[in-house]
Amino acid sequence: MILAETIGTTGLTGLEQAGIIGGFFFSSASILLAIYFGTRVQNNRITNKTLRVEVAKELHDIFAAKDEFAKHVEDTQRGFENVERRRREDSSLLHEKINKVDRDVAGLSRATELQNQFLSRIDAKLDRAIEHHHE
Repeated sequence: MILAETIGTTGLTGLEQAGIIGGFFFSSASILLAIYFGTRVQNNRITNKTLRVEVAKELHDIFAAKDEFAKHVEDTQRGFENVERRRREDSSLLHEKINKVDRDVAGLSRATELQNQFLSRIDAKLDRAIEHHHE
């Protein structure tokens, strides 16, 4: 009303006054729409803070109580300990097998050495016997 009274005192024609009022109306509507859609876009944005809140909510849903989370931690720790125990057992078993092969190879090496010495003695005896026979 105040705008209409102010415009009415300026001496403008009715068409000019309607144009001014229409301009104010469309300007106001544009500003209100920009504010409305601007806030809607901001609410749809995902920020670090909202993402952290969503992750926290999901974790809370997964581990609804501290006891459940503690149980999960204990189960995980027990699993790691089992894996470490099995690794140590496998390592010990592997070392035992390697040591057995090492002993077997050492025994075979010694036996081969003794056989070579025995064959050398036999060869020397044969050489003497052949020389003695040709004399």
